[in-house]
Amino acid sequence: MRAALSLFLLSLPSACSAQAPMQSAQADWQPLVQVSFESDGETPWVSVPTSGSGVALRVTAEAGVCFELSGAATPDGEPLTQRFAGPECPDCPLRTSVAAEAGVFVLSSAAQVRFGVTDCETLNPREIAAGKLEVEVKQLAAPESSVLPLRLFVARDSTLLSDGNERQRLLAAVDDELGRTGVTTRLVDVEPLPAPAGTLRFHAGDASELAELLAEHPGDAREVRVVIAGCLEYADPLFGPPVAVDGYTPRVLGGAGAADGVFLPELDCTSSFPLSITPEARGRILAHELGHYLGLFHTDPDRDGDANLMNPNPSLSVAHGLTNAQIEALRRHPVLQ
Repeated sequence: MRAALSLFLLSLPSACSAQAPMQSAQADWQPLVQVSFESDGETPWVSVPTSGSGVALRVTAEAGVCFELSGAATPDGEPLTQRFAGPECPDCPLRTSVAAEAGVFVLSSAAQVRFGVTDCETLNPREIAAGKLEVEVKQLAAPESSVLPLRLFVARDSTLLSDGNERQRLLAAVDDELGRTGVTTRLVDVEPLPAPAGTLRFHAGDASELAELLAEHPGDAREVRVVIAGCLEYADPLFGPPVAVDGYTPRVLGGAGAADGVFLPELDCTSSFPLSITPEARGRILAHELGHYLGLFHTDPDRDGDANLMNPNPSLSVAHGLTNAQIEALRRHPVLQ
Protein backbone atom coordinates (compact mmCIF):
# COMPACT_ATOMS: atom_id res chain seq x y z
CA MET A 1 0.00 0.00 0.00
CA ARG A 2 1.31 3.46 -0.80
CA ALA A 3 3.06 5.46 1.87
CA ALA A 4 0.75 8.43 1.22
CA LEU A 5 -2.03 6.72 3.12
CA SER A 6 -2.34 7.58 6.77
CA LEU A 7 -1.12 5.46 9.67
CA PHE A 8 -4.73 4.37 10.07
CA LEU A 9 -4.31 2.19 6.97
CA LEU A 10 -1.18 0.34 8.05
CA SER A 11 -3.20 -2.74 8.95
CA LEU A 12 -5.86 -3.92 6.55
CA PRO A 13 -8.82 -5.70 8.18
CA SER A 14 -11.22 -7.84 6.18
CA ALA A 15 -14.66 -7.11 4.84
CA CYS A 16 -18.10 -7.19 6.46
CA SER A 17 -19.53 -9.33 3.67
CA ALA A 18 -21.01 -12.79 3.51
CA GLN A 19 -18.36 -15.45 3.97
CA ALA A 20 -17.58 -17.91 1.18
CA PRO A 21 -17.13 -21.54 2.14
CA MET A 22 -13.58 -22.78 2.65
CA GLN A 23 -12.84 -25.98 0.76
CA SER A 24 -10.31 -28.71 1.52
CA ALA A 25 -9.40 -27.33 4.94
CA GLN A 26 -6.33 -28.86 6.52
CA ALA A 27 -7.26 -31.91 8.57
CA ASP A 28 -5.18 -30.86 11.57
CA TRP A 29 -7.43 -27.92 12.43
CA GLN A 30 -9.30 -29.15 15.48
CA PRO A 31 -12.47 -27.72 17.09
CA LEU A 32 -11.58 -25.91 20.31
CA VAL A 33 -14.70 -24.16 21.60
CA GLN A 34 -17.90 -22.37 20.69
CA VAL A 35 -18.21 -19.14 22.62
CA SER A 36 -20.71 -16.26 22.65
CA PHE A 37 -20.30 -12.50 22.89
CA GLU A 38 -21.86 -11.19 26.08
CA SER A 39 -23.72 -7.89 26.59
CA ASP A 40 -20.45 -5.97 27.06
CA GLY A 41 -19.34 -7.05 23.58
CA GLU A 42 -16.68 -9.52 24.77
CA THR A 43 -16.55 -13.27 25.10
CA PRO A 44 -15.50 -15.09 28.26
CA TRP A 45 -11.85 -16.09 28.48
CA VAL A 46 -10.88 -19.15 26.43
CA SER A 47 -8.01 -21.43 27.46
CA VAL A 48 -5.52 -22.11 24.67
CA PRO A 49 -3.35 -25.25 24.53
CA THR A 50 0.37 -24.45 24.70
CA SER A 51 2.98 -25.52 22.18
CA GLY A 52 6.70 -24.89 21.82
CA SER A 53 6.27 -23.17 18.44
CA GLY A 54 2.87 -21.71 19.20
CA VAL A 55 -0.65 -22.36 18.00
CA ALA A 56 -2.99 -20.82 15.47
CA LEU A 57 -6.66 -20.09 16.04
CA ARG A 58 -9.13 -19.97 13.17
CA VAL A 59 -12.17 -18.02 14.36
CA THR A 60 -15.50 -17.70 12.54
CA ALA A 61 -18.26 -15.26 13.52
CA GLU A 62 -21.83 -14.86 12.36
CA ALA A 63 -22.67 -12.92 9.18
CA GLY A 64 -21.87 -9.21 9.35
CA VAL A 65 -19.89 -9.38 12.61
CA CYS A 66 -16.44 -7.79 12.90
CA PHE A 67 -14.30 -8.65 15.90
CA GLU A 68 -10.86 -8.36 17.44
CA LEU A 69 -8.64 -10.28 19.82
CA SER A 70 -9.58 -8.09 22.76
CA GLY A 71 -7.54 -9.90 25.39
CA ALA A 72 -4.64 -12.35 25.60
CA ALA A 73 -2.40 -13.35 28.51
CA THR A 74 0.59 -15.58 29.16
CA PRO A 75 0.42 -18.54 31.59
CA ASP A 76 1.69 -16.11 34.26
CA GLY A 77 -1.14 -13.69 33.59
CA GLU A 78 0.94 -11.09 31.74
CA PRO A 79 -1.31 -9.18 29.30
CA LEU A 80 -0.36 -9.36 25.63
CA THR A 81 -3.12 -7.29 24.01
CA GLN A 82 -6.20 -5.25 24.89
CA ARG A 83 -9.37 -3.81 23.37
CA PHE A 84 -8.42 -1.23 20.79
CA ALA A 85 -9.95 1.21 18.30
CA GLY A 86 -8.82 1.13 14.67
CA PRO A 87 -7.61 -1.66 12.43
CA GLU A 88 -4.86 -2.94 14.72
CA CYS A 89 -3.16 -2.63 18.10
CA PRO A 90 0.30 -1.32 17.11
CA ASP A 91 1.67 -0.99 20.66
CA CYS A 92 0.54 -4.37 22.00
CA PRO A 93 3.15 -7.09 22.63
CA LEU A 94 0.87 -9.36 20.56
CA ARG A 95 0.02 -7.32 17.49
CA THR A 96 -3.24 -8.31 15.82
CA SER A 97 -5.79 -6.85 13.41
CA VAL A 98 -9.57 -6.71 13.21
CA ALA A 99 -11.33 -9.61 11.48
CA ALA A 100 -14.65 -9.49 9.64
CA GLU A 101 -16.64 -12.70 10.02
CA ALA A 102 -13.47 -14.81 10.01
CA GLY A 103 -9.79 -14.54 10.84
CA VAL A 104 -6.64 -16.43 11.76
CA PHE A 105 -4.64 -15.55 14.88
CA VAL A 106 -1.14 -16.90 15.59
CA LEU A 107 -0.15 -17.13 19.26
CA SER A 108 3.35 -17.91 20.44
CA SER A 109 2.90 -17.57 24.21
CA ALA A 110 -0.76 -16.87 25.07
CA ALA A 111 -2.49 -19.31 27.42
CA GLN A 112 -5.89 -17.62 27.34
CA VAL A 113 -7.68 -15.25 24.97
CA ARG A 114 -10.97 -13.45 24.54
CA PHE A 115 -12.62 -11.65 21.63
CA GLY A 116 -14.54 -8.39 21.33
CA VAL A 117 -17.07 -7.03 18.83
CA THR A 118 -16.01 -4.06 16.69
CA ASP A 119 -17.98 -1.73 14.42
CA CYS A 120 -17.31 -2.77 10.81
CA GLU A 121 -17.17 0.84 9.59
CA THR A 122 -15.42 2.77 12.38
CA LEU A 123 -13.54 -0.26 13.82
CA ASN A 124 -14.34 0.98 17.32
CA PRO A 125 -15.25 -1.51 20.08
CA ARG A 126 -18.97 -2.20 20.50
CA GLU A 127 -20.86 -3.28 23.60
CA ILE A 128 -23.32 -5.67 22.03
CA ALA A 129 -24.12 -9.37 22.18
CA ALA A 130 -23.34 -10.38 18.59
CA GLY A 131 -23.88 -14.11 18.50
CA LYS A 132 -21.39 -16.94 18.62
CA LEU A 133 -17.83 -17.66 17.53
CA GLU A 134 -16.53 -21.01 16.37
CA VAL A 135 -12.89 -21.40 17.39
CA GLU A 136 -10.54 -24.00 15.89
CA VAL A 137 -6.93 -24.63 16.88
CA LYS A 138 -3.83 -25.89 15.09
CA GLN A 139 -0.45 -26.76 16.57
CA LEU A 140 2.36 -24.96 14.72
CA ALA A 141 5.94 -25.59 13.78
CA ALA A 142 8.52 -23.14 12.43
CA PRO A 143 10.05 -24.93 9.44
CA GLU A 144 13.28 -23.51 8.03
CA SER A 145 12.02 -24.14 4.49
CA SER A 146 8.50 -24.37 3.15
CA VAL A 147 6.40 -23.92 0.02
CA LEU A 148 3.74 -21.22 -0.36
CA PRO A 149 1.03 -22.40 -2.80
CA LEU A 150 -0.51 -19.58 -4.84
CA ARG A 151 -3.61 -19.65 -7.04
CA LEU A 152 -3.58 -16.75 -9.49
CA PHE A 153 -6.74 -15.04 -10.78
CA VAL A 154 -6.41 -12.55 -13.65
CA ALA A 155 -8.54 -10.79 -16.25
CA ARG A 156 -9.26 -12.78 -19.40
CA ASP A 157 -7.22 -10.34 -21.52
CA SER A 158 -4.25 -10.25 -19.13
CA THR A 159 -0.88 -11.31 -20.53
CA LEU A 160 -0.33 -13.20 -17.26
CA LEU A 161 -2.99 -15.65 -18.44
CA SER A 162 -1.32 -16.39 -21.77
CA ASP A 163 2.37 -15.70 -21.17
CA GLY A 164 4.03 -18.38 -19.04
CA ASN A 165 7.35 -16.53 -19.13
CA GLU A 166 5.77 -13.45 -17.56
CA ARG A 167 4.33 -15.59 -14.77
CA GLN A 168 7.72 -17.20 -14.19
CA ARG A 169 9.39 -13.79 -13.94
CA LEU A 170 6.71 -12.63 -11.49
CA LEU A 171 7.16 -15.61 -9.17
CA ALA A 172 10.95 -15.50 -9.47
CA ALA A 173 10.85 -11.91 -8.23
CA VAL A 174 8.71 -12.96 -5.25
CA ASP A 175 11.08 -15.82 -4.44
CA ASP A 176 14.03 -13.43 -4.64
CA GLU A 177 12.41 -11.07 -2.11
CA LEU A 178 11.54 -13.93 0.25
CA GLY A 179 14.81 -15.79 -0.29
CA ARG A 180 16.26 -15.59 3.23
CA THR A 181 12.98 -16.78 4.77
CA GLY A 182 13.28 -20.26 3.26
CA VAL A 183 9.85 -19.79 1.67
CA THR A 184 9.45 -20.48 -2.04
CA THR A 185 6.28 -20.04 -4.07
CA ARG A 186 4.48 -22.69 -6.12
CA LEU A 187 1.85 -21.74 -8.69
CA VAL A 188 -1.09 -24.10 -8.23
CA ASP A 189 -3.01 -22.73 -11.21
CA VAL A 190 -3.89 -19.54 -13.09
CA GLU A 191 -7.57 -18.88 -13.72
CA PRO A 192 -9.46 -16.17 -15.65
CA LEU A 193 -11.94 -14.07 -13.75
CA PRO A 194 -15.50 -14.47 -15.06
CA ALA A 195 -16.06 -10.77 -15.78
CA PRO A 196 -13.86 -7.71 -16.38
CA ALA A 197 -13.07 -5.62 -13.31
CA GLY A 198 -13.10 -1.84 -13.46
CA THR A 199 -12.61 0.37 -10.41
CA LEU A 200 -12.76 -1.65 -7.19
CA ARG A 201 -13.40 0.36 -4.04
CA PHE A 202 -13.09 -0.93 -0.50
CA HIS A 203 -12.07 0.07 2.99
CA ALA A 204 -11.03 -1.58 6.22
CA GLY A 205 -14.57 -2.62 7.12
CA ASP A 206 -15.95 -3.40 3.66
CA ALA A 207 -14.18 -5.50 1.03
CA SER A 208 -17.39 -6.69 -0.60
CA GLU A 209 -16.37 -5.56 -4.10
CA LEU A 210 -13.22 -7.66 -3.79
CA ALA A 211 -15.22 -10.59 -2.48
CA GLU A 212 -17.52 -10.43 -5.51
CA LEU A 213 -14.54 -11.08 -7.79
CA LEU A 214 -13.99 -14.41 -6.04
CA ALA A 215 -17.62 -15.41 -5.57
CA GLU A 216 -17.22 -18.34 -7.99
CA HIS A 217 -13.86 -19.39 -6.54
CA PRO A 218 -14.23 -20.58 -2.91
CA GLY A 219 -11.04 -20.42 -0.87
CA ASP A 220 -8.82 -23.34 0.05
CA ALA A 221 -7.08 -23.22 3.43
CA ARG A 222 -3.97 -24.81 1.88
CA GLU A 223 -3.24 -21.98 -0.57
CA VAL A 224 -3.35 -18.20 -1.04
CA ARG A 225 -5.53 -16.59 -3.68
CA VAL A 226 -3.75 -13.83 -5.63
CA VAL A 227 -5.97 -11.53 -7.71
CA ILE A 228 -4.55 -9.15 -10.31
CA ALA A 229 -7.42 -7.15 -11.75
CA GLY A 230 -9.03 -3.74 -12.03
CA CYS A 231 -8.02 -0.46 -10.45
CA LEU A 232 -7.77 -0.60 -6.65
CA GLU A 233 -8.99 2.37 -4.60
CA TYR A 234 -9.08 2.59 -0.83
CA ALA A 235 -12.31 4.50 -0.15
CA ASP A 236 -12.73 4.94 3.58
CA PRO A 237 -15.97 6.84 4.29
CA LEU A 238 -14.36 8.58 7.30
CA PHE A 239 -10.99 9.54 5.79
CA GLY A 240 -11.43 11.58 2.63
CA PRO A 241 -11.61 10.75 -1.09
CA PRO A 242 -10.60 7.39 -2.61
CA VAL A 243 -6.85 6.76 -2.95
CA ALA A 244 -5.30 4.43 -5.53
CA VAL A 245 -3.14 1.71 -3.97
CA ASP A 246 -0.46 -0.59 -5.37
CA GLY A 247 -1.70 -3.64 -3.47
CA TYR A 248 -4.15 -4.69 -0.78
CA THR A 249 -4.47 -7.56 1.69
CA PRO A 250 -7.87 -7.45 3.41
CA ARG A 251 -6.47 -8.78 6.67
CA VAL A 252 -3.01 -9.21 8.13
CA LEU A 253 -2.65 -12.98 8.80
CA GLY A 254 -5.42 -13.82 6.33
CA GLY A 255 -8.53 -15.81 7.05
CA ALA A 256 -10.61 -12.88 5.80
CA GLY A 257 -13.77 -14.72 4.74
CA ALA A 258 -15.06 -14.15 1.22
CA ALA A 259 -12.31 -11.64 0.40
CA ASP A 260 -9.46 -13.75 1.78
CA GLY A 261 -6.43 -13.32 -0.45
CA VAL A 262 -4.03 -10.76 -1.89
CA PHE A 263 -5.05 -8.15 -4.48
CA LEU A 264 -2.93 -6.22 -7.00
CA PRO A 265 -4.18 -3.77 -9.66
CA GLU A 266 -4.14 -4.47 -13.38
CA LEU A 267 -5.33 -1.01 -14.43
CA ASP A 268 -4.09 2.54 -13.89
CA CYS A 269 -6.80 4.37 -11.92
CA THR A 270 -6.23 7.63 -13.82
CA SER A 271 -6.23 6.39 -17.41
CA SER A 272 -8.02 3.02 -17.00
CA PHE A 273 -5.33 1.56 -19.26
CA PRO A 274 -3.26 -1.47 -18.21
CA LEU A 275 -0.47 -0.57 -15.81
CA SER A 276 2.98 -0.18 -17.27
CA ILE A 277 4.89 -2.35 -14.80
CA THR A 278 7.50 -5.07 -15.15
CA PRO A 279 6.96 -8.53 -13.67
CA GLU A 280 9.90 -7.83 -11.36
CA ALA A 281 8.36 -4.63 -9.97
CA ARG A 282 4.99 -6.31 -9.58
CA GLY A 283 6.70 -9.27 -7.91
CA ARG A 284 8.18 -7.02 -5.23
CA ILE A 285 4.75 -5.58 -4.43
CA LEU A 286 3.27 -9.08 -4.39
CA ALA A 287 5.99 -10.23 -1.97
CA HIS A 288 5.12 -7.27 0.29
CA GLU A 289 1.41 -8.17 0.25
CA LEU A 290 2.18 -11.84 0.88
CA GLY A 291 4.18 -10.63 3.88
CA HIS A 292 0.95 -9.09 5.19
CA TYR A 293 -0.94 -12.31 4.53
CA LEU A 294 1.70 -14.27 6.44
CA GLY A 295 1.34 -11.98 9.45
CA LEU A 296 3.74 -9.06 8.95
CA PHE A 297 2.69 -5.47 9.57
CA HIS A 298 4.26 -2.37 8.06
CA THR A 299 7.50 -1.19 9.56
CA ASP A 300 7.98 2.36 10.82
CA PRO A 301 10.59 4.01 8.54
CA ASP A 302 11.39 6.66 11.14
CA ARG A 303 12.27 3.95 13.66
CA ASP A 304 13.32 1.04 11.47
CA GLY A 305 14.74 2.76 8.39
CA ASP A 306 13.65 2.21 4.80
CA ALA A 307 15.53 -1.04 4.09
CA ASN A 308 12.76 -3.56 4.74
CA LEU A 309 10.31 -5.37 2.47
CA MET A 310 7.47 -4.30 4.77
CA ASN A 311 8.21 -0.59 4.31
CA PRO A 312 4.86 1.16 3.73
CA ASN A 313 6.22 2.03 0.27
CA PRO A 314 7.56 -1.26 -1.12
CA SER A 315 8.46 0.41 -4.43
CA LEU A 316 11.43 2.18 -2.82
CA SER A 317 14.69 0.87 -4.26
CA VAL A 318 16.01 0.02 -0.77
CA ALA A 319 12.82 -1.69 0.48
CA HIS A 320 14.26 -5.21 0.59
CA GLY A 321 14.91 -7.81 3.25
CA LEU A 322 13.33 -8.89 6.53
CA THR A 323 14.58 -9.05 10.10
CA ASN A 324 15.12 -12.33 11.92
CA ALA A 325 12.03 -11.62 14.04
CA GLN A 326 9.91 -11.06 10.93
CA ILE A 327 11.19 -14.30 9.39
CA GLU A 328 10.41 -16.27 12.52
CA ALA A 329 6.90 -14.80 12.62
CA LEU A 330 5.94 -15.56 9.03
CA ARG A 331 7.30 -19.12 9.17
CA ARG A 332 4.62 -19.93 11.75
CA HIS A 333 1.72 -19.14 9.43
CA PRO A 334 -0.63 -22.16 9.10
CA VAL A 335 -0.54 -22.10 5.28
CA LEU A 336 3.19 -22.94 5.45
CA GLN A 337 2.80 -25.88 7.84
